[in-house]
Amino acid sequence: MSGAPAHGCSVVGFILGPVFHRYGEGYRFVKLACDLVEKHGFIAYQAKVYYATGTVAFWTQPIGTAIDSMRATFRTAIETGDLTFACYGVFQSVTGFLLRDDPLDAVWRESEMALDFAREAKYGDAVDIIRSQQRFIATMQDRTANSSTFSDAQFDEAFESQLTGDRMILMICWYWILKLKARFLLGEYAEALAAADKVKPLLPAAAAQIQLLDYFTTPR
Repeated sequence: MSGAPAHGCSVVGFILGPVFHRYGEGYRFVKLACDLVEKHGFIAYQAKVYYATGTVAFWTQPIGTAIDSMRATFRTAIETGDLTFACYGVFQSVTGFLLRDDPLDAVWRESEMALDFAREAKYGDAVDIIRSQQRFIATMQDRTANSSTFSDAQFDEAFESQLTGDRMILMICWYWILKLKARFLLGEYAEALAAADKVKPLLPAAAAQIQLLDYFTTPR
C-alpha cells in the first residue's frame, strides 16, 4: 500500500465542504487520511495531508486545531524537504492567529518568522502572501501612512501593479480580500468596494480556503 490513497482521501475531504456543503463529512475524510499516513508511516504524504486537514479544520473545528495542523504541515514538510508545503504551513498559521483574534503584536512576530522562512525558501508568492498579512496587521495598528493605504516606510501600494496573470492567483486573491477587510473595518467603504470588485473574479482560486469567510461576511 502506498500513501497515494491516503492523499486522495484528504483531497476528497478538502472538496466535500465547498463543493457539496458537507463540511462535517469532509473533516472525517481528512482525519481518516491523517490516521492512514501516521499508522503506515507515509512520510512523503504527511505534509499534504496535514495541510488539507488544517484547511478543512478551519471550517469545522476550533481554530487552535487548524493551527496545530498547519504547524504539523510545516514540521513534516521540513523533514521531507518540501519547502512549498512548509511555506503553506507557516502562512496559514498566521491566518489562524488572525482569525482567532490573537494580539496583533504577537501575530506580527509570527509573521516576521514566517516571512524570514519564505524568503530563505525563495518562494516569492509565499513571501507576498505574508507581506499582505503584514499590511493588514500594520493597518489595524495604525502604522500605515493613513487609513486609506497599505503604504508605509516598508511597503508601497505600487506593489499592486505586480499582481498580474503570471503570479499565483491565490496570492492575488488573498491580497485583495485583506485589503477589502481592512478598508471596511476602517470605514473606507468606497475603497472596500473597489477591492471587492478586484477579488470577485478570483474567488474560484480560493475554494475551500477560510479567507473566503472575510469576503462573504463583509457587506458589499
